[in-house]
Amino acid sequence: MTTQQSSGRRGRGRVRDAATTEAILVAAMDLLAERGLAAFTIERLAAKAGVSKATIYRWWPSRGAVALDALLATVEPQVPFPAEGDFEAVIRDQVTSLVRIFRDDPAGDVIRALIAESQADPDLAAGFRERWLEPRRVAGRAVFRRAQEIGELRTDLDIETAIDLIYGPVYFRLLVGHEPLSDSFAADITAYAMRGLRP
Repeated sequence: MTTQQSSGRRGRGRVRDAATTEAILVAAMDLLAERGLAAFTIERLAAKAGVSKATIYRWWPSRGAVALDALLATVEPQVPFPAEGDFEAVIRDQVTSLVRIFRDDPAGDVIRALIAESQADPDLAAGFRERWLEPRRVAGRAVFRRAQEIGELRTDLDIETAIDLIYGPVYFRLLVGHEPLSDSFAADITAYAMRGLRP
């Protein structure tokens, strides 16, 4: 991750030092994994990263913004869309990767906490939508459109609704926890959705 990518709010102070930024983000993810967002404070982060609170506040407007950057730096490389394969296989593999991150990685707890905190923090909510959700939806739209062009999906689909149909249940289980996030769940979501998405 470049320093330009690491925050939606550049310009709070001098240009970031890459090594210091990385140290802060690594320390942030470690702290989030150890204590969760509820106990995640700028004071604890500064102590763990070996920097001043002023340095952190110069580059991030809130603890939620730091947590979001730490999450993106950790998770983004782990949930790409596969480059090749038929649509159903591509979506099933990608949903399975997301389910495993949410289930097996501390990132799942961080995402749940960020969504909760964003209900009372409009800036965090906007950042989460713009920097976590939207890039994934952009990639997803391209996969859906390609599948439509080659006849794997109905051409009359509303793609935004179709994306929500597949991924909404994953976030619902993450947030509510009423049933486990399992590989078989990911496969079932894909199979059930495909019944309505195919031509």
